[in-house]
Amino acid sequence: MKVRNFMVLDLKTGTYKDLIDSEHIYAFIVVDHLHRAYHPLRGGDIARYDPKTGKLDRLKQTIDGKPPTAESHLADAEGHPINWDISTDGKTLYCVPMSANQLYAYDLTAEGDTLPGRTVGPLIVGAKAATDCRALCVGPTGDVWAAVTEKYAPLKISLAHLVSYHPR
Repeated sequence: MKVRNFMVLDLKTGTYKDLIDSEHIYAFIVVDHLHRAYHPLRGGDIARYDPKTGKLDRLKQTIDGKPPTAESHLADAEGHPINWDISTDGKTLYCVPMSANQLYAYDLTAEGDTLPGRTVGPLIVGAKAATDCRALCVGPTGDVWAAVTEKYAPLKISLAHLVSYHPR
């Protein structure tokens, strides 16, 4: 396994502090309304670094009050590419595992050692085959956008979709 470290760089000195080996496939780092940085960890936990205290927390996650399911790909033992972005107010983290047809939202204002998430809904309603989300972002008005492909078996092609979610 390649080492994929979560680090803090001091721009004044050019030195860095190694926080943790995330062992995760990709580094999707977001910063919340309190300037805390989040990074996924292999196996489903989430690292949260608070620059005010210099403390690194290892958070569990729940989806709709329960641990993530195997089908969600949020807690794969070997990791899974996960697309993350944060709401414009920095209080909600949106997430789509690359091979899952679901959008999830986490409450970044919650306290404790568990990050509560909820299922927002499918990216492509009624998709009959595998989907693949390679891009996710939150736009300046707070809408969530995702680029998703869906296998279309009758023609042996993939259909491209631009999906949006309006949290209001």
